[in-house]
Amino acid sequence: MQNAISNTQTANIRYLKDGRTDAFLRVDNPYEMCAFMRNKIMSSKMKYKDIASKAGVCTQTVSRLATNETKDPHIRTVIAILMAMGVGLYVK
Repeated sequence: MQNAISNTQTANIRYLKDGRTDAFLRVDNPYEMCAFMRNKIMSSKMKYKDIASKAGVCTQTVSRLATNETKDPHIRTVIAILMAMGVGLYVK
């Protein structure tokens, strides 16, 4: 079972900093990516059910991730949620 902890890749996350300007965030460990995802969920105007629908996960999963109830999410879930919210992810 692959989870966020076992992933050792470096990722560059591309997102809109102020709604218009591209910004990049280098993520060296999975905890940083999860923290970034939580922040994006909490600051988003999207409803959990809309994020979940676009990401292909259940609403309860988004809720648990947003409130940090899930301590060690699957990396594929984190990526799906970020992409559902319009965040680009580049892994090198």
